[in-house]
Amino acid sequence: MTTGPIQAEGHVRVTFVYDHRVHDGLTIGHALNEFEEILGTVIAEELGEHPPK
Repeated sequence: MTTGPIQAEGHVRVTFVYDHRVHDGLTIGHALNEFEEILGTVIAEELGEHPPK
């Protein structure tokens, strides 16, 4: 996983790279679902505590 810089609007590019010859797509799919869940709950709550200026 890599991330780009945080833009002024608060956007950030997150890139997942995996080799399909090494990792099963289902495993990566589960990881992406978990990442999305964390972004939508834990991270969203933390950001809600600190609204943009």
